[in-house]
Amino acid sequence: MTSGSQLKLLSVLGLLSCASLYVLDGVLRQGDGQGVAQTLTKNKVRSEQSPLHATMRGSFVATQTSKLRVLFAVRTNIRNYETKIPALLRTWAFVLPEEDLFIVSTKAAQIAMGPSYSFKVQGTECSDDRYVGLTCIEAHIHLFAAQEAGEFDWLFVVDEDVYVQVQNLKEVLSYLDPFAPRLYGTPGCGGDVCKKVGAGLCGGGGYAVSRQSLLKLISNPSTYVQDLMHTPGADTYCDVAVACMAEERELKVERLPGLYPWHMDNRTQFQSTLESLSPLPLSYHYTKPAEMLDIHLQFRKRREEKEREETILPAEEIEILRRLRWKCPSSLFYGGYTGGKGGKLPEGDGGRWVCDPVGIAKAAEDVSGPGCLIYSIGSDGEFSFEKAIHDQISNKCEIHTFDKKPIEFYLRPEYTPGYPHERVPSFVNYHIVEISRSKNLAQLVKDLGHNGRTIEILKIDCDGCELDTYKEWLDADVDVRQILGEFHGYTEQHSRFFIERGYAVFHSGAGSDPEMSYVKLPMRESAMVSPWLLALDARRPQQLPSSQPVAKSVCMLVPVYPDHFAALAARMEMIRRTNTGPVVKSVVVFGDAAEHTDFCNRHPAACSEGTGFHAMNLDQLLGKEAHKAFKSSLGMEQPYSDFAYKGERFGCWAKSSGRVYQTVKKFYGAAFGPEACSTYWVCDAETLPFRKHNLSEHLELNARFPQLVISGWHDEPKCAKVQVDDGTDQSCAVLMSNVTNGMRYPSDTKTSIFTPQRWKQVFLFVDQWWFYERTVTADWLRFLEGATNMPAWAVFAYYMFSDMSVYGMMMHWSAYYAHPGRSKILNIREEIRKVDSDAFEACCACPEGVSDSPPACSTVADLLNVGGCLARIAMAKRLSIAVEGLGIFGIGNYNRFMYVAKEAWALKTQQGHGLHWCYINCFKPDAMQRLLEMPDADIAGINMFEAVFHNTKV
Repeated sequence: MTSGSQLKLLSVLGLLSCASLYVLDGVLRQGDGQGVAQTLTKNKVRSEQSPLHATMRGSFVATQTSKLRVLFAVRTNIRNYETKIPALLRTWAFVLPEEDLFIVSTKAAQIAMGPSYSFKVQGTECSDDRYVGLTCIEAHIHLFAAQEAGEFDWLFVVDEDVYVQVQNLKEVLSYLDPFAPRLYGTPGCGGDVCKKVGAGLCGGGGYAVSRQSLLKLISNPSTYVQDLMHTPGADTYCDVAVACMAEERELKVERLPGLYPWHMDNRTQFQSTLESLSPLPLSYHYTKPAEMLDIHLQFRKRREEKEREETILPAEEIEILRRLRWKCPSSLFYGGYTGGKGGKLPEGDGGRWVCDPVGIAKAAEDVSGPGCLIYSIGSDGEFSFEKAIHDQISNKCEIHTFDKKPIEFYLRPEYTPGYPHERVPSFVNYHIVEISRSKNLAQLVKDLGHNGRTIEILKIDCDGCELDTYKEWLDADVDVRQILGEFHGYTEQHSRFFIERGYAVFHSGAGSDPEMSYVKLPMRESAMVSPWLLALDARRPQQLPSSQPVAKSVCMLVPVYPDHFAALAARMEMIRRTNTGPVVKSVVVFGDAAEHTDFCNRHPAACSEGTGFHAMNLDQLLGKEAHKAFKSSLGMEQPYSDFAYKGERFGCWAKSSGRVYQTVKKFYGAAFGPEACSTYWVCDAETLPFRKHNLSEHLELNARFPQLVISGWHDEPKCAKVQVDDGTDQSCAVLMSNVTNGMRYPSDTKTSIFTPQRWKQVFLFVDQWWFYERTVTADWLRFLEGATNMPAWAVFAYYMFSDMSVYGMMMHWSAYYAHPGRSKILNIREEIRKVDSDAFEACCACPEGVSDSPPACSTVADLLNVGGCLARIAMAKRLSIAVEGLGIFGIGNYNRFMYVAKEAWALKTQQGHGLHWCYINCFKPDAMQRLLEMPDADIAGINMFEAVFHNTKV
């Protein structure tokens, strides 16, 4: 039976999911499903202890936790001897052998913990300051561990205000290779300070270094203290100095998930980390003595509950339940049809989830190994799965398809099941055979001479034969690594049968005939690498542009997809007809070059010289490999990933794949667009002008400084009870704040202003008015990369963010944190107050009670309505607020364009500016009718595109 301590380790081995993105980044693998977890065989657990799979690098075999010696080093100063040090000694450090804990400071001391217990603090000759002094202490910690602590496996270094979950840390470290040249912590702080730009290190949550890597880090003990103190970053932060020294010694800094280097203001998020199995919680920084005790008691309570649970269920049953919920982080979907190409087949039917495609590809390439053998039983003349294996995993896989009918049967004109059929692909070996208990898998293997080989994938869908034959599948003289079957009349007993024989369920379908996917344990190391990690390696081919602002022109940026090509062409023509000023560049972002070519072939006039048309695509902006990975992660291109972020969302809705895809076009287009463009008006293709005006002059109204138009009331005491979450944009900002250190740089420890209360007193939907300044956007993308250790495009896909909410985050971050004084937040309520404070007090007051709706005077429609309270301000003044004050020269047709007073459309400001555009969702029949009624409208131009107004889907 599996012991209690072994079951605890299953939280490391068996329940890691793709959500643990960084766990999979060469740091912690899901494990092999045997060893301490042990393999279930014929409904019994092996009594012998199986050797752990050689995980990670080389031939390293994981160390049993009980045999692992981890040294814990605490850096501190005199001021904390009577407060923080006793707190850690009474909680997490209490369980440590005295020789495994050492506390280092500037002055030696004996800290009394009671009448019979005291602890010695080791002194140094370091200065008592938080910069060079702490770096000096850090060097002494390293030297003490290397020279005086005896034999050990790992050193873990923390501040005195860090709570450490010792058992979890030891379990995680037991699966890391101590011989690999690595330092494990939280990358991100100060990497650009080092001589050669590296990952940096945010050491507040602690970092781990093996004895072998520590000796390499020290190199020369006699000079090490001075070496570290003169390393770049030593005069700022000791962790930055360690990171620079590690890079210099060719030690790679890698992320150790479960370290929490920054204070968590959100209690819900904090509680979720305590209960997390993936990643296991390892440490919490910035814990006060009382908080340290609270965390300690919570962990103790959970341990006691776990021990009670283990007395209720047999260990064997717990193991089976875990394997019923197994995760293969690398699983991707191959085959099937999408976009209606499969005829009567449901979307994706014919495809299967496959674990470890990278491992399968490597097996196919290894001429000295068993190769890649695929068995596909049951085809019905449809080969999308086999094609996907051949085209997307490896063309060297040996594929055998078995079916009871000859292919000619399926090619007959009268055979019309309603989905595609074709001749057998040249790379498929097609066998006419019906599977039965007598003609089972063992017989097929024998007939084909495959005895002793490995079948990478056994895919089976034979309309019921699986129920008669599944118990014989594993009797064949082959090693079957994956079983992908559609089980007619499935019950859990089918899965238990395979689990008892060393498999785990990594995908389960729904319904009475579900598609079930099993993988044999132990899984290969490559199975643990999430597709996200491959995506993270596929970074942009170019660096983000300079952050230095330059005086250049305002352009337009349009993300487009094929359904809106006609709308884009109409927009381009209407700009040509109505613009009385210089030609304005329209930067159009396509998916790829093929889309660009298709558009220009269909609408050559829109692409002709003199229109300002400038094409870009995501292959250029992200790089082809990253673009492919991005689409795969969104389920827009095979192979699909089943990844979904499962962390705390704080109420933020996950947006659709299409919206996320268009969002990345906007942000990357603005950051990487033509150098001639300093600022972009970003709006979708279904946008158009309707009468003559100087477009460049109107665009310049928004180029005085980087700006965001909002309605905000956080500084109005009477509005304290008004909190909104329109489209959950504010909740998404809370989520982003929680995963980016309060929307601050990783090393910033000052209190963040970006609190949930602050976010929910901001309303972004004044109208969908978006101006992206090039350098602000580039800085924001760079910030996302540094804060998450992912390419920025992956951040959007990982959390499924869309442009509306992230644009608001970016501009607040810029105005109040990254570029204060340069970027500005324009508040429509404040602009109204400036013009007429009496009208503002009368019309724009917040309700007295709690409200989840934005206060009055928060939208362009509120401002420009013909009636209502604000009518006491002349329409000419209100128009000036919108156009001259906020820069708005059009109205969006999400729900505003149809309702703004006609009087507002007819007027111009004293400077000669007005409202000349309908933007976003404007190609609709009712919008066309209203455009035709506008003063001085280009009637002929609008009528040219009647079909577009009627046929565009928005």
